[in-house]
Amino acid sequence: MSGDDAVHVLVVGLANGLRDANDGRWLVDCDVDGAGGRGIIRTTPERALASEFADAGEAMTYWRRQSRAKPLRPDGKPNRPLTAYTIEIVRTGVEPLATILRRAS
Repeated sequence: MSGDDAVHVLVVGLANGLRDANDGRWLVDCDVDGAGGRGIIRTTPERALASEFADAGEAMTYWRRQSRAKPLRPDGKPNRPLTAYTIEIVRTGVEPLATILRRAS
């Protein structure tokens, strides 16, 4: 792919602030129907092994996918397992902001 707008997705951490084994790793894929609709995420520490998306819009669409196994949460809202994570969409060849900020602190 590697077009001018190509991006990777960095998993910054869980949106609720709890620590997770995927913190700071690159998204490989997510089976939103896995684990009974809770989702199964695969990540890697190596950006070269991460999924590449054509642009930020495609990455956001992937991040917002709804489970078909369990389409709704208990509160009636769409069940989108990957949105449990805060992500950073990073253009190919650009250093992630999360990395820059960690180095500066």
